[in-house]
Amino acid sequence: MNPTFQQVLEEHLTVFLFALFLSLITCFIAWYKHFFKLPAFDKKSIKVTLVQVLLIFLIYFGLSIAVPFVIIQILKTFPSGVKQELSLEVDAVRAWVNLILMAALLIVFFIYVAKLNQESKRTVLGERSYGGVSQNIGNVGMGVLTFLISFPLVLAVSQAFSILIFYFDLSGHEQVAVRFLKSTMENPVLFAITSLFIVIVVPTIEELLFRGFLQNWLARFFGRGGAVFLTALIFSGFHFSLSQQWGNLEIIPSLFTLALFLGFIYFRQKSIYSSIGLHATFNGVNIFLMSQAGL
Repeated sequence: MNPTFQQVLEEHLTVFLFALFLSLITCFIAWYKHFFKLPAFDKKSIKVTLVQVLLIFLIYFGLSIAVPFVIIQILKTFPSGVKQELSLEVDAVRAWVNLILMAALLIVFFIYVAKLNQESKRTVLGERSYGGVSQNIGNVGMGVLTFLISFPLVLAVSQAFSILIFYFDLSGHEQVAVRFLKSTMENPVLFAITSLFIVIVVPTIEELLFRGFLQNWLARFFGRGGAVFLTALIFSGFHFSLSQQWGNLEIIPSLFTLALFLGFIYFRQKSIYSSIGLHATFNGVNIFLMSQAGL
């Protein structure tokens, strides 16, 4: 028997209330333990320029266009028989193109950061990223801890907007990244590689782009609070897609909430490894939950 409107609504409401209650507990404990206290801040110590920010975004969008275009042109040179076989595996082909793109972005980003002057590099990576392996493991660990604090609130926000979408019978679709991951499920090897990229490569690229460059530059003019807020707004808007339709109403606010914590832990720990740790844990847990639910 199909669940009634009221039953589904009550299920969403139950999850929302539980997540909200849990978030109050985790945030209160974090506040009590002085987790939300930030270290001293000096705008003059930020050595990221507008040109550097524009260049990193230009690299991102440029490669996002160029890499798929080049791959498509190469595929066009294949014999007709091979092209016909590939057309039957369009989802797998798209997945591999995306994986190649992500790998290219990661490599070029690493080269770009390595070519920065020492002051700019120290700003982007964070001054506490130079303390050795043990300290960076600790920074990643703080990112994982921040996930435990933030996830209930992110879930509560997601459920709140999910209730609105369901109640008003709006047409929404899953996040593009989720649909991309689902398309790889029939190929275990491709699914494993895609999952690895989503957990490690994507967070590294996005944290360098948004927290390392954009947020630091904004902090020079708006302070840390304003920079975290504006970067979170841009980051969440970055994940907007027309194909998600009203699903954006659920996806964007929850990503905005997550991004507030990403920006905060980056400034708190003064290390890109912390925000990468939080981002990677968030992606990894969501992949695990989706796989357990059978997608």
